[in-house]
Amino acid sequence: MSGKTVTTFLSTAFGTNKPKVLQKLTSTATQSGHARVFPSQSKDAAFDLRIDAGKKVDGKQPAKSQGLNSWVRKQGSKGTHADLAVAVFDTNAQDRDAEVKRVQDSLAKQAKDNLASGKAAK
Repeated sequence: MSGKTVTTFLSTAFGTNKPKVLQKLTSTATQSGHARVFPSQSKDAAFDLRIDAGKKVDGKQPAKSQGLNSWVRKQGSKGTHADLAVAVFDTNAQDRDAEVKRVQDSLAKQAKDNLASGKAAK
């Protein structure tokens, strides 16, 4: 998996699907439990990554690509449950667009760095 794959995924999630993603990130149901944000379960096959939300926003991966399989193997017992990237979305932010951009940039940087280093998000 390359940084371009991560960037494309996040551009899709926070670009064309931004209204749905924003609605899920700010819903009280998402904040109180664990919920899939993007993509929907029926569209899992189209993406190598997944964004989940709950107490924290996670970038998860079912590990289909060669680069990601390598990263997952390095995670030991956590395997596909290791976090590739983690970000906190401020639901009280005055400028929601700026907050979405900040989260998107943070997830992209962490994912690229962690893929390169073979480490999971802390």
